[in-house]
Amino acid sequence: MSLTEFVNGLFDRLFFGGDKAAGIAAFENEIASDAVFDLNGKTASSTEFFEAIENFHGTSKVKLNSIQDLAVLPSGSGGVVAQVSKFTVTTGGSTKEQSTVRIVKVEERGGKKVMTSLVEVQA
Repeated sequence: MSLTEFVNGLFDRLFFGGDKAAGIAAFENEIASDAVFDLNGKTASSTEFFEAIENFHGTSKVKLNSIQDLAVLPSGSGGVVAQVSKFTVTTGGSTKEQSTVRIVKVEERGGKKVMTSLVEVQA
């Protein structure tokens, strides 16, 4: 599995797939326990990121419209991926177009790829 395939699959399971159980499993199995999160300029703990996933699945539905790799820097079996994604979020009866720029660092630990860092800006 390529670096971008891992990142795309991870975020699909976390948010875009629409399956809360898959999102929770992805968080538990594909994100390092010591991962670092910077969301819209604010540091978030793993617990806060997990709660955001749970809350998101409880209140919203999302449809991924596009994803574009801005830069991919493989390093060993991991590396860094910078992407922009555009998606539609429906909450209650309200629909909103949104976009996210994210930088994801991936490392191999225990024989599998895991996300170790996320910097994300969402508009």
